[in-house]
Amino acid sequence: MTKLKLPLHCYDEAGRIIPSVWFTLVLLWGARAIWVLASAMLLGDNGETIRLWVFPVAFSFKLHLGLGGIYLMLWFVLGRREWFWKKNDSLQWTKVLLYVLLALDIGLQCFFLSHSVDHFDAVSGSMLLITTFTAMYVGRSKRTRFMYEDWRA
Repeated sequence: MTKLKLPLHCYDEAGRIIPSVWFTLVLLWGARAIWVLASAMLLGDNGETIRLWVFPVAFSFKLHLGLGGIYLMLWFVLGRREWFWKKNDSLQWTKVLLYVLLALDIGLQCFFLSHSVDHFDAVSGSMLLITTFTAMYVGRSKRTRFMYEDWRA
């Protein structure tokens, strides 16, 4: 009898490790520009104020919209992982893509924070801090590491 690496609720019916809620929140956090865009569209005229408050530079908002689209695509792919396994495809590329996305996200935020010459923006600084913590979670999470090892088999 083999000992399970994680508690039983971490496995699906097929015996594979499922992504944790925190892992899903990391992907949804990466797509925050899309959520800001959706809320701005719902709020109408007041929505532009929210976008400017979260993303003061318009070019930063456009770049993060692109990154957010890739984060959402990754979220949908991980939701359809059974389809990939039936085709005998590996999902190891999602791990590399997630690390690249997190590095790009942190790099873009550092770039735009360093080029705000007039003052330090507390909202952007806190977003950078949260993104850094999510990158640390993905890199150090035992469940995420076991999940990708399990998905390799």
